[in-house]
Amino acid sequence: MEILQTIWTSLTTENEVLTSIMIIPLIFLEAFISMLIFTIILNINPSKRQKGIYVLVMGLLGVLIKLFIPTPFSTYVNVIVFFLCNLFILKSTVLKSIISLLIPFILTAIIESILAKIYFLIFLQDYSSALNIPLHRVSLALIVYFIMFLFYLLFKYFKFNFSKFEVFNKRRKVLLILNTIFGILLIGTQ
Repeated sequence: MEILQTIWTSLTTENEVLTSIMIIPLIFLEAFISMLIFTIILNINPSKRQKGIYVLVMGLLGVLIKLFIPTPFSTYVNVIVFFLCNLFILKSTVLKSIISLLIPFILTAIIESILAKIYFLIFLQDYSSALNIPLHRVSLALIVYFIMFLFYLLFKYFKFNFSKFEVFNKRRKVLLILNTIFGILLIGTQ
């Protein structure tokens, strides 16, 4: 009985090390769900092998970045890794690789901001302390990923995609790429 009490205490009190360990499998899950969403929306058709390699590489690099690169710089490294993996593993265009950065990021940010307010009101936790409590952090992340998966199923069912990016002329593509890069830099500094 004492073992169960110790486990419950470690899961429900602030424990940054345990939280970091428990997030590792979620990095792979996030890579998989993000890939599903942007491949449907951008009409990218990777093979099963490409999908597997993408999730494995993104997951492993995500774990390494989380472990060894401090927080403000890890955002930029993640963006670069995400872009390069989309470009080389999934063989997408530069424009689609850049837009594939934004789609999961914006969707996750919107879902997480709405859910976090509700979740933290219910459990009477502030944001910073709840992120270091393993049970809260993992359960909130799983809820966000579940909702993202539901969005994927909706996008797939209604055949929602933006396949018209190749129609843009060169000037509009360059403007879109530059605006996206500046937006990512701005978001990363915030």
